[in-house]
Amino acid sequence: MIKLALTGNIAAGKSEVEKIFKSFKIPTLSADEVVHSIIYKNEKIINSIKKVFKTYDIITENKIDRIKLGKIVFSNSKKKKELEKIIHPFVIEEIKKFFEKEIQSKIVVVDFPLLFECHFEYLFDKILIVCADEKTRFERIKKRNNYEDNHIHRIIKSQINQEEKKIKSDFVVINENKTLEELKKDIEKIIKELK
Repeated sequence: MIKLALTGNIAAGKSEVEKIFKSFKIPTLSADEVVHSIIYKNEKIINSIKKVFKTYDIITENKIDRIKLGKIVFSNSKKKKELEKIIHPFVIEEIKKFFEKEIQSKIVVVDFPLLFECHFEYLFDKILIVCADEKTRFERIKKRNNYEDNHIHRIIKSQINQEEKKIKSDFVVINENKTLEELKKDIEKIIKELK
């Protein structure tokens, strides 16, 4: 089984690429979805987060508000590290469970946006990065999330530069003005190479 990490900076188009892998019947797991389910369903995690962020307003309708939490951690590296310390062991556990569950598959894909930032490369055999220039990504975030400009810049700057990540990756897919068909062809080529 080849364990492929799918990564890329915010709004590069990883979700589209993940959908393409799914369309080729390749098992996928989204690290973001794992995190979302943890902070909404895991009481131990919820209580730990509330404790670390007790002096901040992070609750909306009795739930941890991901947008509020995000704004804090993108502007406070100490709090970001504290949050990661709580969440990461559970994320690793879920990824390992996914690998065990899909042991019969030739290729499995984990969509992991902050792979390099979290230093989780060691969990994978190969790494695929999806890239798009900063202007394209800025516009996509603006359209998708309707965030203020300075918050978008903070998010972009909080991630390791794409060029650095490209060097550490086995496959690079540029996703700026591509049609879905062109993107599909790129992924098909990578799947053939992996097999």
